[in-house]
Amino acid sequence: MNGRWAQLAEDGKLTGCIEFKGDGTYVTYLERGCEGQPEELLSGKWQLKKTQLAMKTNNPLAPAQALSLMKRSPTEFVLTGGSGAAGEYFRAENPIAVSALEQRLIGEGKIKIRELPAEMGCAPFMKTLDDLKKLPKDTAPRLLRKADAALLLVAEVLPPGGEHAKITYAADNDRVVWIAWEITEAAMGGDAYRTRLETKLGKPAKSIAIGEGEQGQIITGWRTFCRNVRGQPTADVDLTLFATPAQKKGTLYLSDGSVGKLWATFEALAKEAGK
Repeated sequence: MNGRWAQLAEDGKLTGCIEFKGDGTYVTYLERGCEGQPEELLSGKWQLKKTQLAMKTNNPLAPAQALSLMKRSPTEFVLTGGSGAAGEYFRAENPIAVSALEQRLIGEGKIKIRELPAEMGCAPFMKTLDDLKKLPKDTAPRLLRKADAALLLVAEVLPPGGEHAKITYAADNDRVVWIAWEITEAAMGGDAYRTRLETKLGKPAKSIAIGEGEQGQIITGWRTFCRNVRGQPTADVDLTLFATPAQKKGTLYLSDGSVGKLWATFEALAKEAGK
């Protein structure tokens, strides 16, 4: 048990890293290679009794956890039980080894949800209302629901030459609800933008076509996650690309559930359009 281990959570995320120490304590890192500062409240004490692993974090409000342990090899073991610590564990000697492990697990199909790269929007979720109020109002936002008109809608116009022309932030009374990137015509490049997303995030979870001709849209959605958003070690988010190929337009939405919940509506629209 002693040493550093990368965790593959039960839902298919390669999340953080735990270092089990010989003195009965463990340290939790949000970085997969046990890099950066450890998370004090997620660290704690451990004790192994045959095939039962007891873990108690430094968070006084969190109950102790009892998990079943099955060793598969000197470099792999599995923890099961109703706990966030459940999952498969792999020896994590260094960040390079963890990167190689990630590629292996992707190839084996064990990684089902990939981490959203930092440049693609996790950091903006941490913006405060004070940060957003410094930005100008978005006078022409693309809204997916009528109710979104009641949100705080502000825009950040980007310099020319990049993939995106504008970023729209939608916020309620205390948090960012969704973020939308307006994609430039050059960046869309047919399926080029979507292909780049697939390279980073894998195959999409859902894809649907609505309408035909000039107004025809292709909607593509990915399941992904961010690290350490609003105090959560990992936060599930959805990334949804709306492309209008004939018009060479596209908008990419990131939300922590509000856009992902609209897929039933999208599917109903596609079914209606197909009649």
